[in-house]
Amino acid sequence: MQQLKIIIIDDDKEVHELLTHYLQKLDIGIDFHIHPPVTSSSEAIQLLTTSEFDISFIDIQLPDKLGLTIVNHVPIENIGGVIYMSDFGRKYFEQLVEIDDLNFISKPLSELKVSNAIKKFLKQRDKNKTDREMSDSVNVILTLQGKIIRKYTMNNIAYIKANGDTSVAYFAMPIDGQESVTLSIGLSKVYDSYFSESSFLRVHNSYIVNLLLIQEIRPLEGRTGKLVLKNGMTIDYSETYKQNLLTAWKAVP
Repeated sequence: MQQLKIIIIDDDKEVHELLTHYLQKLDIGIDFHIHPPVTSSSEAIQLLTTSEFDISFIDIQLPDKLGLTIVNHVPIENIGGVIYMSDFGRKYFEQLVEIDDLNFISKPLSELKVSNAIKKFLKQRDKNKTDREMSDSVNVILTLQGKIIRKYTMNNIAYIKANGDTSVAYFAMPIDGQESVTLSIGLSKVYDSYFSESSFLRVHNSYIVNLLLIQEIRPLEGRTGKLVLKNGMTIDYSETYKQNLLTAWKAVP
């Protein structure tokens, strides 16, 4: 039997009990392993930083922080498929988010709502698996801008630059009039969470670059050199990362 690890993030313990009851009643050939109750964003972030789950049920209104922000602070592979929950209904949810394919349950919960959300997750997971076999462009970054969640495919990103405790992703071409988007985590965490197994490479303490977009690697001048991208952008690379850069770039098809 297929097994799925579940985390439920909600400050109402009755929600945990009800969700657990509905999940255990589902007769779809899945054994759900449900983590003990998690009741705050800070507790969830601490747990999801080191533990991996298949599905995360997240209440939008948590006592210490908006539940929508959790995705910005943990490795994307650890949080799995996200199913958001709210007392305020779907209309309120749609005012907060811009992505129409996010999974959502309005409260009060019901067995049918939970069943439909799980089936939607399974359908999307199967689609993503098929897409990954065809192209790596399905990889995405979710980021919170104000109260709006936006999704960007990695292939649209040219490079990411460190910016103190945050980082900035610069697009290869403007998207909706924007040239960049700020990510709420630092460069090292961005790389570990999103890019360590992709076509991106760290080339400087302050830069991660999309190898597919490099047009030219200029010689070092001192301890730094310039990368020229296909869209005309230039960024620095450092002597420390030069050999890895040359090896990885030569391997790009």
